[in-house]
Amino acid sequence: MNFGRPAISIFILIFKRQYSFIFILLFLSAQLTLRSHAEESERKPLRLYAFECGMIQMGPFLALLSTKFSDLYNKDNMRKVPTTCFYIQHPKGSLLWGTGLDDRYIKLEGGKKFYGGLSIHIVKKTLQTKLKEIGVSPLNITYVAVSHLHQDHTGNLHIFKKSKILLQKEEVEAGFGPFPSFYFFEFDHFKNIKHQIQKLDGDHDVFGDGTVTIIKATGHTPGHQVLLVRLPNKGSIILGGDLYHLKENERKKISPFLITYNKKDLQKSFSKIERIQKKEKAFLWIQHELSHWEKALKPPLYYD
Repeated sequence: MNFGRPAISIFILIFKRQYSFIFILLFLSAQLTLRSHAEESERKPLRLYAFECGMIQMGPFLALLSTKFSDLYNKDNMRKVPTTCFYIQHPKGSLLWGTGLDDRYIKLEGGKKFYGGLSIHIVKKTLQTKLKEIGVSPLNITYVAVSHLHQDHTGNLHIFKKSKILLQKEEVEAGFGPFPSFYFFEFDHFKNIKHQIQKLDGDHDVFGDGTVTIIKATGHTPGHQVLLVRLPNKGSIILGGDLYHLKENERKKISPFLITYNKKDLQKSFSKIERIQKKEKAFLWIQHELSHWEKALKPPLYYD
């Protein structure tokens, strides 16, 4: 049967129009999907949640945080200090700052003892539980960063199997070098996450908009870092890691005698962060300072 050229032309025209229509439908569908994702991001404004991620009972080992060797023998100097972690919700993703004490210590009655009981790590409620209570799964966190690789900050790094881990290159080199214990690092906490690490070389704008910035502040360890968060209502907060352990350290600019990697670098970091703090009019959150934790908003409350 011969349809002739006019019939073929009509067929081709109908064919083109049909596929043009399908293409338009696919294009509109894609646009709606992108708009839906954008609206979902817009529904997640910048927020900062604070958690207590375990308590450290410091007996005579409080000397770790002071300049006095004699504190090793001062039995009256008992004190509990918190380890604090922070979850940052951002329109472009999320960041967990610090992972605290190992959740598995919750199974140990009286906590995990170190150095013959001179220091005891106590977990009453796991970090995973606390994240779940604000609707967050460890597998859905974009980035995890710790100020440094000491064991009270890295206890749960192994949980975040899909997150990018943000660390200064010097900290990575020390942690995966031949003698991580020389720096008081607990290698078992991070030995399986090397493939997830993004090495940083200095300050780093996490989401590219200036709201969440990792700032290199070495001295306590080879690659110690702090976090600057610029919140629209609360203003700027610096999460200080172990730049200072206690308010007393900040006031007296103390370099702890046992666990300071480089005192000269630490003093320079004190000055650097102090300048940023003044410029930003920022609150410096000393992460082991009990009074800072006691006054903090507790989840489900948050800073914005």
